[in-house]
Amino acid sequence: MRNLTVKRGGSVAACAVAMRVYIEDPEGTDITVNGIPCRNLGELKNNSEDTYSISENEAKLYVIPEKEGSVYKSEYYQIPAGSEDVRVSGKNVLENEYGNPNPFRFDGVTNATIERSKDRSRFKNILIVAIAVIVGLAIGLARTLLPLFNETSPKTFKVDNMEITLTKAFKKYDHKDYTANYNSNDSSVFVIKDSFADYPDVRNYTAEGYAELCADFFVAEKISQNVEKKTAEGLIYLSFDAEGEDTNTYHYYEFFFKTDDAFWIIEFSVDTDKAESSLPKIIEWAKTVKFS
Repeated sequence: MRNLTVKRGGSVAACAVAMRVYIEDPEGTDITVNGIPCRNLGELKNNSEDTYSISENEAKLYVIPEKEGSVYKSEYYQIPAGSEDVRVSGKNVLENEYGNPNPFRFDGVTNATIERSKDRSRFKNILIVAIAVIVGLAIGLARTLLPLFNETSPKTFKVDNMEITLTKAFKKYDHKDYTANYNSNDSSVFVIKDSFADYPDVRNYTAEGYAELCADFFVAEKISQNVEKKTAEGLIYLSFDAEGEDTNTYHYYEFFFKTDDAFWIIEFSVDTDKAESSLPKIIEWAKTVKFS
């Protein structure tokens, strides 16, 4: 046996999604990639690495978001036979090639080594957002964001150097895909921090430019076709509809802020039929965002 270390570099693309690491195994039953049976070695979050024990046999290595079924048209890294430890690195990129949105690209692997099967692609349209926004939320998280005008009093929440004032109806919850998540019985707010240390390639964007980057990505990836960039009282935000995991369609308002070390996105969700009536209160909440 020998050790295989896989490093996933920091990238805006698919930054909120844990990529799964698979290796070719004739007896593998976890997934079939490009017609090759594979077993799962583990998962890699953005800007992280892990080490796995593998055999000395030659094998193909895949880093993909899928967890079951058969996957086609995915890049692989050819691990040579031998007893020496192997170290592999790469990162996700903002592409949509061969039906694979935001694919993982291995460092040093050329397009000539990518399998380009002409068979049908069976990739799930995983909602992977460049700015770490996941539209497919668990049932109960992306619910109506209706203000409880006379039933609650203000409450300020703080994460890192950001604070936002909502109401006492909201409670803080841990969510692996967000910097912070605040939920009431029928409301959700999601906070995303894109640090320049993790994503140096976006440092020179303005908040407005970053919002435009997101909007273009949502349309290109068919996450939403009605994305609009808007401004209100000095705030920059996106407004769009998207389908959640429960197959219902929700409306999203995403507000963009830039600090010295990061972009911050404050995302609000609301049922589509309540989107217009909820916006004034959402804007008031967004105006309370402060950085220390």
